[in-house]
Amino acid sequence: MTTRRAFLLTPLAIAACARTPKPPRSSGARRLAITMDDPVVDETPRLDSRARDAALLQALATRRIRAALFVCGKRVDSAEGAALLARWSSAGHILGNHSYSHRFFHSRSMTLADSVEELEKGEAIVRPYPGFRRRFRFPFLKEGNTIEKRDGARAALARRTSRTCSIALATTTA
Repeated sequence: MTTRRAFLLTPLAIAACARTPKPPRSSGARRLAITMDDPVVDETPRLDSRARDAALLQALATRRIRAALFVCGKRVDSAEGAALLARWSSAGHILGNHSYSHRFFHSRSMTLADSVEELEKGEAIVRPYPGFRRRFRFPFLKEGNTIEKRDGARAALARRTSRTCSIALATTTA
């Protein structure tokens, strides 16, 4: 729980600490992509879900930062979750697919068919929103424990013209 809390609050801290003016865009300017995974509508000890969401969105808006939110479908498959996705989408953020139930694609018990079902079901949750882009981040960043599963999942994504997105910096200790 501590790791998840730190992960959820890190983007807020990054945005709050960035006090320098936004640099003008140029072709040679460096860019940083901020992505977050697994939005939830569950309560946490410090903030309820709406307050936490509002704080994150406000911090990003204040700094004029656009982020990508990779959504685990089952965590937002509710009226409250739909409202969360609508807020992020209407604020101009990208919504990407992070599977439906965040299963471990590397598991021996998970088949290629299971993987494809996870991709499809997760995409169905985020597809209706204007912020949806065909981007996918594998849960735990694992594409499958066999070449068949890895290549099959990649092919299923390619058929949807989805691109996979990894990470360059993680804020978790797991």
